[in-house]
Amino acid sequence: MKNLMHHKRGLVFSLRRFSTEYDYTGGTGRESSGLSTTEQEARERVIHLYRYALKSVPDIRKHYRLNEGKEDVAACIRDLFERHRNVQDRKLVDMLVFKGRQDIDEARAQWKGRHQVLNYLRAFEEKKIKERAQLVMEQHVKEDNEFIRVPNAILAANISHWKKNKLIPEDISTPKQFRRWKEEEEEKFAQFAVENGLFTREELQLNKQYAKQHNCGIM
Repeated sequence: MKNLMHHKRGLVFSLRRFSTEYDYTGGTGRESSGLSTTEQEARERVIHLYRYALKSVPDIRKHYRLNEGKEDVAACIRDLFERHRNVQDRKLVDMLVFKGRQDIDEARAQWKGRHQVLNYLRAFEEKKIKERAQLVMEQHVKEDNEFIRVPNAILAANISHWKKNKLIPEDISTPKQFRRWKEEEEEKFAQFAVENGLFTREELQLNKQYAKQHNCGIM
């Protein structure tokens, strides 16, 4: 290493030329990682990183005072890995492993802010909420389709009969409208029964399941 000394007005400037070794990611440092030579090697690196991440969960929860349980944090980590399940390019896999290791090391060393860690957990929670909402929507569509499969003549006769006997409102004319109205009426009755000590929520749910299994409902 050469030093170039330059004296000017009593000040000494030292210019040094450094020899820097870069790894394949473009970063510098003592630790450098080579590219995976096979898909199996890349897969083993991913598995090793995943295990390392799970082992780091207790420290991360402690350092950042997380209210989420160990299982919730582990589920969030698994979801981050699942996002890249279909990545096949070994170079891209190696890059993701390097970035993941870097993120975990920074979290363990408390180099990340608490808000950065919480952002991962909040994004995961929002994703779960959307997935649950989608499942509920799909279930409703499925139930509507099952209801529509009832022969039209029988369904029309039932609706007409119920209207004539004033069992349902006059403005109900479709299965979807009837189903929504029925759910609202059941909820009103449940609230009344619970508030007045007639039944508990658990008892009402058991009664509903029994009626459905034995087909003993009025409608």
